[in-house]
Amino acid sequence: MMVERMSRSLFFAMGTAFLVAAYSVLAFTGEERHYRLWYYVPAAALAGSLVADRLGKRQSVTFWQWAVDIGVALLGLARPLFGVPPVSGHAVFSLHAMMTGRSKTTVTLAIVSLLITLFAKIILWNWDRTLWPGLAGGAISGSVWKLAGAGVWKRPTGDSINQ
Repeated sequence: MMVERMSRSLFFAMGTAFLVAAYSVLAFTGEERHYRLWYYVPAAALAGSLVADRLGKRQSVTFWQWAVDIGVALLGLARPLFGVPPVSGHAVFSLHAMMTGRSKTTVTLAIVSLLITLFAKIILWNWDRTLWPGLAGGAISGSVWKLAGAGVWKRPTGDSINQ
């Protein structure tokens, strides 16, 4: 079972990384291309791996866990698309995935993505102000996701969240 989940996670990770890399190479040049290749491609690989994790265990992922995942995804996408909120989407997503990922592939990619984010935000961008809110957001979303899976909340229909 673990090998199957890991191979699915790795397949999805490679697929999403390839798509983002291809887009970066075809649509951008110079520094813009380089930036997308080293900063976005690892996050895309992590996203693919986490999606594979969730789909592989979709019966055990609760309604509220899906809601938290969707919120994290929307927050992560809002930052590069709209420039708001002033929260690092990479930090939120990487820490969230590290705390909630189920396969070794996902957790490993989350750690790599978080290290890249920390390096970029601290060293390259001189303590970018979005780092700390992003780390706090990832810790909160990961904790809420775990609580949601523990049956703390009920579905809107009133059924047990774990049913």
